[in-house]
Amino acid sequence: MDRVDLEVLVVLLVDQVQRNGYAVKYDVEDPSSLRELLWHEAQHRGLQIRTGIVTGDEHAVWAYRPKTNGEAGTEAQ
Repeated sequence: MDRVDLEVLVVLLVDQVQRNGYAVKYDVEDPSSLRELLWHEAQHRGLQIRTGIVTGDEHAVWAYRPKTNGEAGTEAQ
């Protein structure tokens, strides 16, 4: 995957996290670099995200946006 493809992938995954609250990408060549790029893109957009490696698949990366107290709805009451 070249740099342009990687940048597009990062933007698409952060878009998915922003829209759905989570994203997962399988068959990742360099999971630690992807996680770092996801975090930087999210910070650039003012989002707070968590990233990690899927248990049992070291080439799969997950990212999600943790709920804040305002988003938790009735669960926080």
